[in-house]
Amino acid sequence: MSEINLNLNPYQSSFFTKKYNRCIYFSPEDITDKLSGGHVEVLSDIYFLSRIFNRVEVVYPLKNKKEIKNNLLEKILTECQNIDIVPINTNKSLLGFLFISSNRIDIKKYISNNKININDLLFVSCHRNILLHLIIFFRYGTKNLVFKSHGSIIKHNLDNILSCLRLKYPDKFIIKRIISFIFYLFFENLSYLISKKVFLMRDKKNIKNIFYIFLLKYKLKNNLIFNCASSFFFP
Repeated sequence: MSEINLNLNPYQSSFFTKKYNRCIYFSPEDITDKLSGGHVEVLSDIYFLSRIFNRVEVVYPLKNKKEIKNNLLEKILTECQNIDIVPINTNKSLLGFLFISSNRIDIKKYISNNKININDLLFVSCHRNILLHLIIFFRYGTKNLVFKSHGSIIKHNLDNILSCLRLKYPDKFIIKRIISFIFYLFFENLSYLISKKVFLMRDKKNIKNIFYIFLLKYKLKNNLIFNCASSFFFP
């Protein structure tokens, strides 16, 4: 991994590192768990961010009860000595349930045990961290708050619902998908509005809704960054 061309780092030109003491990265996934597409994206992110910031603190939801070994994480931590990992129990409150965040970080537990400084960059990853994102926004504002989308949950749910209906497939999760679709129809877009900078994994050419892109660019100006799929550049 040390031989990677860091000119391909999707975050290289987005941050002035002298402005920040550290980068606190809020992961939607338990990074110690078995690898999925989301895990690879998160691990790629923290690898690239560790090449920019002096310190990267990765806060993640503690879900890996079986203690599965993740060799990719071990490899990254061995090479990048400036990465600290902070496991936090998941949010089992009523608010966590209502915001579909029962499997995500309980941000209040993190805040009560860890100090966030005014010169820390707060990096929220994925729309599934919406409750955490909102709490950070109301507590610390948008000044140092950035967000990365892992893709549209609205589109993901809608595609699944339509496919099940067309194929007349008896999906036992259909009600859950419909509720999730309705929920994120509002909150997915809110993630963009409460962030200072937004990173999208997709290329602008692959997003068909030009009007939607226009509105995002109007709000974020030069702080809307495309082509930030870290896993694409990861060795």
